[in-house]
Amino acid sequence: MHKRIYEFDIFSKSSAFRLLKSDNFEFFYKFFKYAFVEDKLTHNDILIKLDDFMFDYSFGQKAPKEYLEDFVRFGYLKRFYENDILYYELSKDIYKVFELIDSFEKKEFVGSETKFNILIDLVEKLDFELSVDKEKRINILNQKVKTLQKEIKKINSSPIVRDKRKIKEIF
Repeated sequence: MHKRIYEFDIFSKSSAFRLLKSDNFEFFYKFFKYAFVEDKLTHNDILIKLDDFMFDYSFGQKAPKEYLEDFVRFGYLKRFYENDILYYELSKDIYKVFELIDSFEKKEFVGSETKFNILIDLVEKLDFELSVDKEKRINILNQKVKTLQKEIKKINSSPIVRDKRKIKEIF
C-alpha cells in the first residue's frame, strides 16, 4: 500500500518542518535570527526581545510569554536551567532551517588563490603602514615604481595576449 506524503513521520515530528509550514514562518524566522545572536538567552532577555520585536512589527494576538511557550512546545526552542537561571536556546532543527534558507541566497565564489592573494596584499599594506622607517617606505615605493615600469615596457614591446583561463579564475 502506498503511503501518502503527509503520513511520513518526519513531516509531523520535525520542528523544522513545523516552522516552515507555520502561517507565521517569516515573523518567527526573523525573530529567531534577530534574537539568537548569542547561543542562549535568559528568560527575561528573550521576553524583552520578543516583546520589542512584536511591537516593531505590529504582530501577535497573544502575549510574548504565550508565544515563548508555543516555541518550546513546538520544539523551536529548548528550555533549560543553568545555575538556577532559566535559559532558552534554538533547537538543532531550527539551525537546519537557517542553513536551508541561507543556501537559497546567492553566494559569491572566491577561489582559494584569490583569497590568498588578497591576504598577501593586506599583509603587505599592513607592513607598509606600520613601518616607521621613512627610508624603508621610500624603498618599497621605488620598488613598486620599477615593477610598474617593467610591466609598461613589456606591454609596449609585445602584443597583448589574454589568458582566458586566468581571466575566468580572477573573475
